[in-house]
This record gives sequence, structure tokens and C-alpha cells, in this order.
Amino acid sequence: MMFRLNVPTKRGVVLNGVLFRKEEQKTADTVMIAITGIHGNFYSNPFYYNIGETINEAGIDFIYAQTNVTFARQEGYKHIILAGHSLGANKVIYYLSRHQDVNIDHFFLLSPANLTYMMSGVTEHEKRLICKQVDNGDGNKMLPFPFMGWVECIANTAWDWQFSGLLNNVHTARNGDFSQAERIMHRCIAGRYL
Repeated sequence: MMFRLNVPTKRGVVLNGVLFRKEEQKTADTVMIAITGIHGNFYSNPFYYNIGETINEAGIDFIYAQTNVTFARQEGYKHIILAGHSLGANKVIYYLSRHQDVNIDHFFLLSPANLTYMMSGVTEHEKRLICKQVDNGDGNKMLPFPFMGWVECIANTAWDWQFSGLLNNVHTARNGDFSQAERIMHRCIAGRYL
């Protein structure tokens, strides 16, 4: 059975998502939280329905949403799996680098985004427009151009990806900043490394 989620964060942002849970059961012991990238719209991609239903049949609840481990803890899950695809994988790396969370049992990353490469096509003129819009207090308004040539987004989002470095944690160059990945700690349970 599928339930829509609207989970507020500490900052007040409401994260939308979907929970797959077997109708006859209350809460499984394990939940997988899938975090996608820019175009990972659940409602227009039937692939995620198949994933959710398949994982759910295996006795694991499936949440398709943004990172919200607090919600999973509050629901009483004993085991949490974080799954990230594309920019969602970068978000998982960022989250795990900041939270040595004992509730995260496993994680996997599928095709993390190389933001250095993605941002290479943003022109100096576009960078100035982003900064100007944010500096003028219009960061929550849409950019007047598609960011990176294809993403319709608000100026704050473009500024974050372009300048903050928070999600720029996957590199092909040896001299890239791998500090976030280095801060991810694995723990050993019953002789197994997770």
C-alpha cells in the first residue's frame, strides 16, 4: 500500500514523499529511503513504483523522498538503508559525512553527480546573474534562464550547487576534495563491516 508523506524538517521545509508499506503490517523493522537527483520525479517515473512494491514484498518498507532519517526513527524503524541516485547520491555522501548515525545500517550510491563537470557550462554572465538575484533578496524566485542549460530552478538552489561546495563531493581528478567521503565512518556489527 502506498501513502503520501509530507514531513516537516527542523527548518520548516516540508519534504514530500511516498511510503510503501504492506497493508496488513504496521511498520517493518527495515526501511529503505531512496533519494534521487534533479529529475527523479516519482509521480512521472513508474520505475519507482516497481522498486517500492518489490522491496515492500521482501518485508522492507520503502520511502521515496528527500533525506529524512528523523521521520524514519520516529516511525520506529530499527534499520535504515539510504539509497542515493545521481545528485541524491551526493546528498547521501554529504549527510553521512556530517552524521555518524548509528541508525544507518547500509547505504548505496548509484551514479553520483560530478558537480565540477556539470557546472563547467555555466557562464560567467550566468554566475553573476545568480549572485545578483540572491544578493537582491530574490533567491527564492526562478532564474530567468535554465541553469546548466536545462534545469529550471530558483536562484538559491543554483547558488548552492555553483558556489557552496556542499554537494561537490564526487570527482574524477585525483586532487578533488574527497574530505566528505573520508569522514564517512563504517562500523562493525557482529564481525561484518557495513
